[in-house]
Amino acid sequence: MVLVTLGMFLETRLLFFDSVNITGNMFSDVAFYVFDNSSLNINKSSIANSDSGLKIFDKSIVTFNDSSITNIQGIYSGAVEVSNNSSFSATGSTFDTGFADGIDVYDGGTLTLSHSTIKNFILAGVASFGGDKISGPDVVSIDYSNITNNDVGVDIYNASSKVPSEVNIGNNSIYNNLSFGARTFSNIVTLSLVNNWWGDKTGPYNEISNPAGLGNAVSEYVNFAPFCK
Repeated sequence: MVLVTLGMFLETRLLFFDSVNITGNMFSDVAFYVFDNSSLNINKSSIANSDSGLKIFDKSIVTFNDSSITNIQGIYSGAVEVSNNSSFSATGSTFDTGFADGIDVYDGGTLTLSHSTIKNFILAGVASFGGDKISGPDVVSIDYSNITNNDVGVDIYNASSKVPSEVNIGNNSIYNNLSFGARTFSNIVTLSLVNNWWGDKTGPYNEISNPAGLGNAVSEYVNFAPFCK
C-alpha cells in the first residue's frame, strides 16, 4: 500500500493507481482534479480525510474499482463531482461520510455506479443538477447498490432552466435515508426508479400514490412501481 499525502492535478494525461492510500492532503483541498480530456483509473485504493475526493471535468474519464472515499470534510464539496461531459464509473466501491453530497453530477456529467455503497452524507447520496444545451443532459445509472443513511438518497433537481437528467436507477436498496429515498423538484419529467427495494415490503411512502408504504419516502413525479419486496 502506498501512502500519498497531497492532492494531484491531472491534465491531458492517462494515469493508473493501484493499492494507493490518499489521506489528509496538506497542499490541496481535493485529492484529485481530473480535467482537460484526462483519464484516471483507480483500483483497490482509498481516499480519506480530504475536503473533497475527486473533481472531474472538461471531457475527462475516471474509473474507480474496489476502492473507497471516506470522511470527506468539506462543507461545500462532495466525495465526487463530475461535470462538463466527463464521466465517473465505479464498481465495488464505498463512499462513506461527508458534510455535503456523496456524488454530484451537473452540466452534462455521467455517473455509472454498480455494486457499490453510498452512505452517511449530510445532504444527498447522489445529486444531479441537470445539463445544459451545450453539454447535454446529466446521465445517472445506478444498479445493485446500497444508498442509505443520507438525508436524501437520490436528488434529481431538473430545474426548468436545465436539460432534464436521464436517470436509470434500478435493482438497488434505497433505505433509511432521513428525508427521502428519492426526490425531484420538478414535474418536467417523471423519474423512473423501478425495481428497487425501499426498506420495507410495502414499498416507499408517498402521501398520494402509496400512503400505506412503510419504506423510504419518495416525492411526487417519481415512478417507483414495481418495487422489490
